[in-house]
Order: sequence, then structure tokens, then C-alpha cells
Amino acid sequence: MWSTIDLESERVKKVIQIAADNKAYLCPTLATFERQRGDDKVEPYEAKAFENMVKFVGMAHKAGVKIVTGSHTTGKYVDFGWAYQREMELLVQAGMTPMEVIKASTIDNAEYFRTENRLGSIEVGKLADMILIDGDPSQNIKDMYNIDRVMLNGIWVPTADIQAQYQNK
Repeated sequence: MWSTIDLESERVKKVIQIAADNKAYLCPTLATFERQRGDDKVEPYEAKAFENMVKFVGMAHKAGVKIVTGSHTTGKYVDFGWAYQREMELLVQAGMTPMEVIKASTIDNAEYFRTENRLGSIEVGKLADMILIDGDPSQNIKDMYNIDRVMLNGIWVPTADIQAQYQNK
């Protein structure tokens, strides 16, 4: 279906405007549907469909639709456990700035799930779940792969435990 949608049609523009006017959220999970040209296991219509999905997300964002980051554990072009980071990259590819993607992945996601009173930002009284990144993802979203440390419920998780979890999958 996505390969045949005319993204310049008035119907598509109207759908996007209705979503923006109604303050809808869009959780595209692009990494799940990613299909790239040049991959010999991908049909041309699949690559076109994915390109249209990315463009649609960019159009929706530009129109004011709130984009949130969603993912699954895996994707065709990402190692197990890194689909969230790949999703963030694809949102930048769709036209969001790295900082907009970070916001979409934290406080906007918490608002989407109605958990912003306990998640999504660093504030007194909220759960202390966070990651420390080696780099500056606000400038280069690929730095989100450089996880230095993880805190869950206020306790630092030993890095070796995290690495072992991913190596066992």
C-alpha cells in the first residue's frame, strides 16, 4: 500500500492536517518496516514503500503532528537490541533534528503513554532510569549507540551485565 500512495495528493495532506489539528501522536516504528534499495532481498516496491513512509513522517512532523519514538527489539538493518537507536536515526532521516528526536524519545513518549508524571525527564520524584552517552547525540544522533552507563530505578547496572545480555541473544 505505501508504495502506491501519492504523498502530494490532497487526501494525504488533509489526513496530516486533521492529525495536526487534533494533536494526534504518530508512532511510526520505521525500523520495523525498513527496506533499503540495493538489498538483493528487497523488492523495488518495498523500498519505495519505506521511502514513502519516511517522507510521510517528515511531512507529518513539519505540519505539527507530534512524533514519538517506537520500536521493536530487532529490525532488518540493526543488531538485536538496537532498534530504538535505529529508529532515532530514521526519524532524523525523516527531517527531525537530533534534539527533536531525543525529545520524541523521552518526554513526548512519556506523554503519549500518559506516564509523564513518573518518566520522560529528569526531575525530583520521577523514576531514576537513564542512560549516559559517550558523545553528543543532540549533534549526532548516532552517538546514541555509545551507551556508557545505564541506571535502572536509581541503581547503576554493571556494564558487563548489559553486554552479556546482548551477547546471549
